[in-house]
Amino acid sequence: MSKEFFKCLLAVLYFILGTILTVYFVLHFNAASPAYILTIILGLFLIITGFCSFILHYKNHLIIKAIKEEKLSPLAKWSYIPSAYTLTRDRATEDYHIDLSIIMLIGILGLIVSIGFIFSNTPNHYLIAATLITLSVILSSLISICISIYHNDKLEKETMTIITDKYIYYDGTLYSLYKSCYALDQIEVIYGEQNYLQFNYGIPGTTYDTYQKLIIPIPKTELPLAQKIQSHYLELIH
Repeated sequence: MSKEFFKCLLAVLYFILGTILTVYFVLHFNAASPAYILTIILGLFLIITGFCSFILHYKNHLIIKAIKEEKLSPLAKWSYIPSAYTLTRDRATEDYHIDLSIIMLIGILGLIVSIGFIFSNTPNHYLIAATLITLSVILSSLISICISIYHNDKLEKETMTIITDKYIYYDGTLYSLYKSCYALDQIEVIYGEQNYLQFNYGIPGTTYDTYQKLIIPIPKTELPLAQKIQSHYLELIH
């Protein structure tokens, strides 16, 4: 399962959770309770985030599917074990901490809403607060454990990289000539004991440093192919 498909499922979950929160607290609205207003705002935020995220990641999922089925002709295709490369191990650790921080933040938001109910005049406010606290703690803990297992398992699994003329499928994620609000402005082959293909994203035509980097390990047998990829993308962006 690609990261994009997983993010689609998360987006649907956010949308459903936001809808449930919004509908329930609108139907039982209490203008005198700040907790109700805060929960409705949180619900609307989850709905909008889930909807926009689903559209973006589902589109990427369809492109990844076309790449895997070779409907988009690959220029290069190779696989490697992430734990064998220093940079991928470091990146995996960074991703793990980011994912864990997001889950902790969501759990903290749940606790803040729960505290709001404790001090409100809402009927059964203690029961609602206790339920939200329990759900926040249990779900945050379970998801954190799942994230830890996922990242440890991913380090030892063979990872596929597929590069087409305009798309890069790497580590379950789709990349292109653009990354966020930045454009691809340079591509390098980094030589050493471990070789890497590095895509640099920035603002073309400026003297600013690179804002984001995509670094892909190159198996030794695939080094000539990586050099051809470098030439292709340099021609494409210049």
